[in-house]
Order: sequence, then structure tokens, then C-alpha cells
Amino acid sequence: MEQRKAVITNLPAAIVRLTLPDAKKRLSEAQAILSSDEHYQATPSRNYGDLDPLDSLAEGMQPCCACGKKPELKLEIPKASQLTGVPPNYVPRSRRWFASCVCGIVGPALKEKHLACGAWNRSGLAIPLAWKDFPFMGVVNLAPDVAKQRLSAIKDDLDLRLQEAYLRLRVGDDNPPGPRFVASLSAYREWALYGLWLLLMRGKTHRNTGVKI
Repeated sequence: MEQRKAVITNLPAAIVRLTLPDAKKRLSEAQAILSSDEHYQATPSRNYGDLDPLDSLAEGMQPCCACGKKPELKLEIPKASQLTGVPPNYVPRSRRWFASCVCGIVGPALKEKHLACGAWNRSGLAIPLAWKDFPFMGVVNLAPDVAKQRLSAIKDDLDLRLQEAYLRLRVGDDNPPGPRFVASLSAYREWALYGLWLLLMRGKTHRNTGVKI
């Protein structure tokens, strides 16, 4: 029960602000898309890989670019500069998860641990994972443009599945998604985002130096 309360507490603000009738309408629309033949054909796979997406995010936090050390995750009140969408004079009062390195570098601060891991890896503060070691979604042996299409389509499906899960929680579904299920969808989405980011960085590195990461 406490875990489910935590998931509900961490619902995206856009979902929380919906009235109950609007949330029910959005849920019906999301479920119609998910069950459509068009969406089925556009989704390459839901078999993302054998590793646990949550554990692998924590274990796969990349070393710091500045010192080469692997940061640790902290749950503390962050600096305003670690938050997005806040005014310059904002004073944080709530604890957030973020990566913190011994050299003093800190990553973006977020409500959930796995989101902080993903944000650190994509922040530009971390050494990028070698593309050959990317563990999910069967993309490492694909041509870059094909890998990008596959990751983008998988991310779109995960976005919709997460939206449906959040909306089911918002409307008080009789059989709501469990916290681990919701967190796993979100973690897979982080991996898809990281894969797309790596492809972007890989392309830039190749164009600038002729060397691929």
C-alpha cells in the first residue's frame, strides 16, 4: 500500500491536474491507440532484453568526465541549478535523487532514483557508454538510422504505456498497475532515451573526428 501511495504521489503534474472526467477520457483514448492494429504494426518489440532495467540503470551509471570516478546516488535537498523549470531565485525544500561525484560534480535532481541515473548518463557530465555495450532493445548491430527508428518507435510505445498506467492510477482503476511495473516501464524509457542520445553523440563524434564511440 505504501509503495502504491508513492507511485500516486509521483504522478506527473499534467496527469494530477486532470479532472476525473478528463482523465477517464484520456485513458480511453490511450487504450484505443494501444489496442489498434496501426500501433501494433508501428511497435518493433516489447521484448527489450534480459536484464532488469532498474538494477541495470543503477549499476550502469557512467563515470564522471572530470575525474573518471563513478558517482554515488544521493537523496538530499539539491541546488536550484540541478532542477529544471524553476526561477533563478527558487529555494529547493524537498529532497531529490541525484548523482554526486567525489570531485564535486553533481547531476540533475529528480524525484525517482532511476530517473536520476538516466539523467546523469545523458547530462554530458558522464563518460558515454560504448555503443557496443548498450544492453537493451536489440540495436547495437543495426545501422545507426535503423537503430534510431527502432528506439524511437519503442520509446513512443513506452510513452503511451506509461501514460495509460498513470491514468489508471489517477482514475482509481480497480486493478491498478503495481509500482514495480510502472517503474520498470519508466526505466526502459530511460534506456531508450539513452540509446537515442548515444546515437546522437556517436554521430557528432564521427563527423568531428572520424572516430565513433
